[in-house]
Amino acid sequence: MLIDSPRLTAADRAHWVKMEARDRIGAHQIASQETKALSHIEAFLADGDAAVATSWGKDSVVVAHLAWRVNPAIRLWHWTCARSHDSAPNPDVPAVRDAFLDLCPMPYVEYDGEHGVSDQLGRINRDHEPRNIHGVRSAESRQRVMSAMVHGVATERMCRPILYWRAPTVFAYLRKYDLPVHPAYAMTAGGLLERGRLRVHSIGDDRGSGVGRREWEERYYLDVLNGIG
Repeated sequence: MLIDSPRLTAADRAHWVKMEARDRIGAHQIASQETKALSHIEAFLADGDAAVATSWGKDSVVVAHLAWRVNPAIRLWHWTCARSHDSAPNPDVPAVRDAFLDLCPMPYVEYDGEHGVSDQLGRINRDHEPRNIHGVRSAESRQRVMSAMVHGVATERMCRPILYWRAPTVFAYLRKYDLPVHPAYAMTAGGLLERGRLRVHSIGDDRGSGVGRREWEERYYLDVLNGIG
C-alpha cells in the first residue's frame, strides 16, 4: 500500500505499478524467511521484555508487523527529531505511521528534541533499554555486514530478525500484507533510481548527502530544504 504523495510524478507512479507486480510474485516465495524472522522474535521475547524501534522506513515497518504478529501488545517507539540542526524530519513519515497503527493497533510513543536531545535520549534509554528489536539488514552497509558477522541476528540486548533479508524480500512482505509503504521508495525518477537504496531519514542532513542523495532531495523535497534554518 503505497502512501500517496503529491511529490510523486506520473512516471514514478507508472514504474511503481511495474515493481508491485514483481512484489506480488515475490510474496508467494517468502514463507520460510517469515517463519525464521518470527522465530527469532519469539525467542528474543522469551528471554524478557523488549520494544520495537522504528523509523517508519520499509525495514522497520516489516519488523514492527512481525513483532505485532508475535505479540500485539509489544511497545513501539520512534525518534522524530532531525539528526542535526541543518536538517528536518521527512514530512511523509506521519502518514505511514498513521496507516500502520490503523492496521496494527499497538502501544506507541514518539520522542522529539523539543526538550533537548540529551533529555529525550535519556527518556528512550529509561523507557526501552536495554532490549530492542530493530529493522536492521546487513545488506545496507559494510559496517552492518561486519556487525552481522560478529553478533549475528540477536544478542542479549538486541534482535535484528530480518538481518539477512534482501530488499526484494522486504518489498514482497510489504505487498503480501498490504502494509503502508513510504512514498520515498517510489520517488525513483521514473525508475532511474533503485528503490531499495532510497532512505526516509532526515532531509538536508550532511551525513546522508552522498551518492546523489542531495540531488534526490532537491528533486523531491526542495520545499523542505528551503525551509531549513
